[in-house]
Amino acid sequence: MVTLRPASDANEADSELASPIRSHRRRSVFGVIGVFAAICGWVLWRTGPATVGYLDFFERNAATWPHGVLAPENQYVLRVPLGQVVYRLLPEHSIPIYLTLNVVCLVIAGAVLGVWLCRRLGVQAGFVAASVVVLAPVTAVLLLLIGIYDAFSVLAWIAVLIALGRSGRWQLAAGALAGIQDFEQISVGVAMVLLIPALSRAAGLCPRARPLLAGLILGRVLLEGYLHAIGVGSGSRLSYVAHWDVLSFLLGSAAAGGPLIVWSALAGLWGFALTALLRSWGAWPSGERRNFVLAAGLWAGACALSADHTRVLALTSFPLVVMGAMIIALHWPDWRALARLPQTWMLVLAPPVVIGGLDALTMGIKLGTWGIGIF
Repeated sequence: MVTLRPASDANEADSELASPIRSHRRRSVFGVIGVFAAICGWVLWRTGPATVGYLDFFERNAATWPHGVLAPENQYVLRVPLGQVVYRLLPEHSIPIYLTLNVVCLVIAGAVLGVWLCRRLGVQAGFVAASVVVLAPVTAVLLLLIGIYDAFSVLAWIAVLIALGRSGRWQLAAGALAGIQDFEQISVGVAMVLLIPALSRAAGLCPRARPLLAGLILGRVLLEGYLHAIGVGSGSRLSYVAHWDVLSFLLGSAAAGGPLIVWSALAGLWGFALTALLRSWGAWPSGERRNFVLAAGLWAGACALSADHTRVLALTSFPLVVMGAMIIALHWPDWRALARLPQTWMLVLAPPVVIGGLDALTMGIKLGTWGIGIF
């Protein structure tokens, strides 16, 4: 004999059952947020914030953009304008204000990326993906070179990433913004994304080649048209490559620091990257394998032609690193499962290295004689 309960009793029972489930979910979310906060503290301690060299040079040019007096080989600084335009519009100018602007931009970029990851993946998996990005070398680069234009370049990159889940019009608009801000580096990164479609598919994104490339070109044409109209001379990052002594130094420094530069490209993420590559390589069609080799060659070539080796590697691969973090989070959506993998501990514990020219930048925060010293 079946006993029917009144609807009110059934609702109360369901509510009593759902309450522990909601409580468990809240504890899980708070736990993930706690792990993320601990990881952020760990990264700050082992990396240590620092300002870019020649900070006064970047601040002065931002205050006078686009009319700064620059040597031909430095004209490219006028072609990364977003941060300089914002700084120029501020009522007061000083190095502390300039640094504050760049730090605020980094915080906004991180918050926007984190919210987007949580919206696409769910809160728990989104925080896992954000943690992986925080542990990647790109975060160390951004923390060690505060004051250069990279904070705004990353913000443009995030706009491109968000657009990859939307229509071609969104990708055209995001590409134009990126083309205005950092045409050369973002073009290399977009080419790498298009050459490795398996990564985008696995992350649930859909890059469209024509809108993205058209947007990049449109953005650069608009910027160059404006600068030409007000009498600014032409310039490119690659102009110095025409001088053999400079080119030979760049190639020589890349060859001399080869193994360390390769490590600095992904640092602890190499464990996940190599494992995924070994598992996927045989399943890829021959065309995708060939394109992957082309992307790797493009990445290495961009690094070799720059004195800021790790910085260029990190910024050009930024969308691929974020996609990789999304794939990791989709496979292991909570830290308890992820913590069982040796690759995770390699990611957390293996030290990143940031190399420019022949020098490795010093990292970390130490207790000094008069309190906290940043080195």
